[in-house]
Amino acid sequence: MDQSACEFRGPTLHFVALGLLLFAPVLWLSRISTAALAGESLILATYLVGVIWIPRLSVGASGLVINRMFRLGWADIASARARTVLGLPYVQAKRKSGRSYWIPLYFVGGGRVSECLLKHAPSANPIAHCLRDAPSA
Repeated sequence: MDQSACEFRGPTLHFVALGLLLFAPVLWLSRISTAALAGESLILATYLVGVIWIPRLSVGASGLVINRMFRLGWADIASARARTVLGLPYVQAKRKSGRSYWIPLYFVGGGRVSECLLKHAPSANPIAHCLRDAPSA
């Protein structure tokens, strides 16, 4: 990404707390067997890596990088639509090839994701249209 790119990450505290709440009873129950405890600990560690390290969003002049691996150029975007899943706001961006990407607007970092998208997206881009038309972006 370029020098003026905005970097965002998932809000880890809520997801870590949820993971520990879900895994604590299982870890407590598996204390009888060392092998079960090792397996559950490995699953918990994998979950935490997935929650802390992977959820990232970079927005720059050339486009977006979602979850450190999916590059989406501004010119590749054919349509965009505001969505909400379990109260969390997203923009569903569809590539010209047909594949959809869900851009989380609730990520934290350098300001608001929606403002950074509006700043970097070309004015004719479907994401810019979607965010300008949305009642609360």
